[in-house]
Amino acid sequence: MDTNLLSFDRFVRETLGWKWGSGMMEYASGQSWTESMLRMIPLLVPLFTFVFFFAWRSALFKTFAPPGLGVWRLWVAFSAAYTVSSVWQSATPRGTFHRLVSYLTGINWLPNSRTAAADTAEEDDQTQQKALEPFTGEELADFKERIRSADAAVEANTGQWVKMCEQRTPEIDYVAHRNILKDGSTVYYSKTVCEDADAELMSTFYNSDESRVKWDMLLASASPVDVDSASTTEAVYWVRKFPVACGPRDYVFGRRSWTEDLDQFYTVTKSITHPKKPLTNQPKRVERYYSSWLIRPVKGRNSESKTAVETILVHYECMGIPNAVARFAVRQGMWTVVKNMCNGYKVFVKDTVVDPTLLRPSFELSAEKLAPKLSPQLSVAPTDGPSKAKKLRVVVCKIAGLLLLGMIANSKLGYRGRRQERKRQKVAKDRTRREVQAIS
Repeated sequence: MDTNLLSFDRFVRETLGWKWGSGMMEYASGQSWTESMLRMIPLLVPLFTFVFFFAWRSALFKTFAPPGLGVWRLWVAFSAAYTVSSVWQSATPRGTFHRLVSYLTGINWLPNSRTAAADTAEEDDQTQQKALEPFTGEELADFKERIRSADAAVEANTGQWVKMCEQRTPEIDYVAHRNILKDGSTVYYSKTVCEDADAELMSTFYNSDESRVKWDMLLASASPVDVDSASTTEAVYWVRKFPVACGPRDYVFGRRSWTEDLDQFYTVTKSITHPKKPLTNQPKRVERYYSSWLIRPVKGRNSESKTAVETILVHYECMGIPNAVARFAVRQGMWTVVKNMCNGYKVFVKDTVVDPTLLRPSFELSAEKLAPKLSPQLSVAPTDGPSKAKKLRVVVCKIAGLLLLGMIANSKLGYRGRRQERKRQKVAKDRTRREVQAIS
């Protein structure tokens, strides 16, 4: 038994990292385990107090009160707690509770929190910086060198690139390799050949965030941030959803496309900083991100003409989770993503027939979204989101729904309890009648 435990402990330390079991919070927040716990104390203490108190309270009601009464009171208490929490969140700025606790206790519960003065100073500094640094030919040359070196290493079978996945269907040929860097992170290199496709359409499809949201199940939202029309470089903001252990991640990256020889379509994307999208506690920012691809026509599987499209992708990102876990997740999900992508391309081709504006370059569409054309009679007032009245209406609807569910649950439990009580009374009466008959 001890040997097995030691072997398992060694496996956890070597494969997942020694902090996997006790330090997932550190990977998710980028802080030490102690700091993470301190940040969560103002939330954990009321939560555990609520659960402990009302759990015992419901047990007492279950013992001494009629059936269904304890459940109903517990549900009302939960609804009241949810009401207070929702109203507080909708009526106060984010972080008010933590600042209040810090003021009352004299302890800074957010070690990395910044004061309002520091935030103001940082915003003043950011306004002096250039909003978007345009990509130049250096990024394109670097991407070409990455492709050349990866191709050479794969063909020479040097062991630097390890094959992760190879799949083949009547419409798709896919092969992916990985390269583990010295710091433990991973670079992925893949080639995808789609039959009966057009290279220019495929390039437009790849850059279309509106279409990507439909077929990429991990992408929660995508929106343009800034556009440099002179260089056609655009800044894009993504939010991607991952399992609970990892949590959501957001990305701010620059994107620019080049066309060479009329049929070689290059796109380079890499992480950048932008004053319009500062760092936030949630979702966590992926600050090390690089993903670029080359799309070009190739010969079809059963044709001598170039009826297929090859996409060469070089991808790297550091999400702040154990590298072994990230590699395992990528390996399990990459083929599904490729299949969804090819199916999404077919849908995109059909959508372009209905809406030809989808064929326009992505930076033009982003520029229009950032500066929409309005008629002289119309004006749009800037808004920071839903109004407080709308938030309160949403809260009221949720509370009404909770109370309705509680009433339904209480009525069912109460009906079941009354039926059981009538059954017990009937059994007691029958027993008493039999005893009286026996005595007489």
